[in-house]
Amino acid sequence: MDLVTTAALSGWGIAAALTMVAAVAGGLLLRGRRSVATFLVGAAVAAGLSAVATTRAVPRVAAIELRFAAETGLGLAARELNAGYNVEAAAALDRAEVQFRDLGRLAGDAPRQSREGLARIELARGDVERVQGRLPEAKARYATAAMRLNTLGHPDTAWALLRLGHVELALNDAEAARRSYGQAIPLFIRFGMARGEAEARLAAGALARQSGSFGEAVTNLEAAMRLFDDPLGQGRAMVELAWVSQALRHTAVALAQASNAEDLFRAANAPFGLVLAPFVGAEIAIEDEEGEVAHAHLDRAQAALESMDDALAGAARYLGLAATSQLRTRASSNATVAYPDHHAEARMLLDTVTFLIGRGRNQADAVQ
Repeated sequence: MDLVTTAALSGWGIAAALTMVAAVAGGLLLRGRRSVATFLVGAAVAAGLSAVATTRAVPRVAAIELRFAAETGLGLAARELNAGYNVEAAAALDRAEVQFRDLGRLAGDAPRQSREGLARIELARGDVERVQGRLPEAKARYATAAMRLNTLGHPDTAWALLRLGHVELALNDAEAARRSYGQAIPLFIRFGMARGEAEARLAAGALARQSGSFGEAVTNLEAAMRLFDDPLGQGRAMVELAWVSQALRHTAVALAQASNAEDLFRAANAPFGLVLAPFVGAEIAIEDEEGEVAHAHLDRAQAALESMDDALAGAARYLGLAATSQLRTRASSNATVAYPDHHAEARMLLDTVTFLIGRGRNQADAVQ
């Protein structure tokens, strides 16, 4: 819309035009030309109303365009990050943030949409920091996003709390993680987000199992099993249930659950799950002082680990993080030097697996 048209359609432009038409109509009435004057006034009013409608439509169109562009940027950032392009993901979020801020300057529902968008940008920035391995920064982003989204009653509050719990756990604050998971679960239920509830219950169940709260663990893990609709999610819940059964000395049940988990991991083509599941059998064999059997289970775990071309990427996928083990930029094929601790949670899982294999072999040797 050019400057002349914009001026003509402004409130002052429309008022000036109607004033001019009124003056002309008044002159016609003085000359006795009533019918022409009536027609002229009617046409002017109709044109004025049409122009007013047009001026109201312009901000609405602008709001739609801005929101579409910003939402597109958010989606692009998620895709870039999943492929390991953290620099490009951050740039996409920068552009989307500008668009959401511009949206906030418009009338109607735009200011609320702007606030929601900016809060979701904060959540996405937490994802970038998390993959970069800057866990304290990710925690701060997630906490801020959760607070802002909760104030707006937005469903993404639940996702912010879930991710906050994951990062808190990685930072060795299990009690804070337990609270975050506990807050996320009812929100996922309220908004009818089964996948999110499944993830939150799996996380809460695993944490309860590690603290020895086996009843709470089983309740959450069985709920997760019902809610997951994919074999990877079901396998992750099943292997946690196997660990609970092992801790309760329900040996036959634990071994059956571990075997079922392996079947699910094979169906999901998730080799990292095949690394984890055999530890249940190895632990049972060590407790029964069957060192040779324990070594056989550990051999399967070791073989699964060594079968992966990129074990770090496998660990990241198992945790639901980016499906790559690298951070890169389209300007260079090399991993970004600025973030040496990228994929920190996947590295922790990989280190834990390596430790468990070594410890298990030492224990198996001791009971032979």
